[in-house]
Amino acid sequence: MQRYLYVVALLVMLQPAAANAAPCIKLDSQSYCMAWSASDTWVSKREYLRAGETVNHWQNMVTIIRYNDLSSIRQVIPRYFATIRPYLGSDAHPQWVTPKHALHKEAMATRLVLSTPDNSESEYVVAYFFSNGQKPAYAIIFSQHIPLPYGTPTMAQYGRWLDDMQAIRP
Repeated sequence: MQRYLYVVALLVMLQPAAANAAPCIKLDSQSYCMAWSASDTWVSKREYLRAGETVNHWQNMVTIIRYNDLSSIRQVIPRYFATIRPYLGSDAHPQWVTPKHALHKEAMATRLVLSTPDNSESEYVVAYFFSNGQKPAYAIIFSQHIPLPYGTPTMAQYGRWLDDMQAIRP
């Protein structure tokens, strides 16, 4: 699965945008199209949503972050957590896993729940960080908005992701 994530990240980062069409990626037989992006010298961030979803109303999101100035996940992880710190609860304790069959020089994964300060919005997140020991380093974030529609399988049911990232099926 890591090879799949790596290929998805590379294809997305290298894919030229058509004049009027947002670039899309296909995951688990569903298309996710770029709904938002931002970049500067240090980082590029792209958010992908399914058809019919918007950045204000979504159920599943894939975010790809390219850290242009970093070469190690030991640098990436603190920067990512500095960004999400306002959305972590006071009792948040991410569980970290090193994938058993990593295809990258460095790879780590975690899962956590992010919430707005007033707890009106929350999302379940599986974050996969990887680097090949040179710039850039990457994070691929799979998010699922909480609460979920009745009967929707949750990513939380797939705890095996933390045992082996090859088991990820977003």
